[in-house]
Amino acid sequence: MDINSDFSQRIVINHHDLPWIASPELGVERRMLERQGDEVAKATSIVRYQPGSKFQMHTHELGEEIFVLDGTFFDESGHLLDQS
Repeated sequence: MDINSDFSQRIVINHHDLPWIASPELGVERRMLERQGDEVAKATSIVRYQPGSKFQMHTHELGEEIFVLDGTFFDESGHLLDQS
């Protein structure tokens, strides 16, 4: 999968125009902003977790950034809280 991966091109994305796509995990959906690869990928996504849903332990070889907009996100290193 290749989405907006040509960084020599300037793009503007209205994420509200993007569909929510189901992830492999039940209750987890994403709007893909940029992606190079399939499930194991270099990717930038907006992710929405339904209450009680979770993602199995996995790694991101090129790193991962998490910014919580609403609710609380837990992982193996603790939790991040919504700051609103």
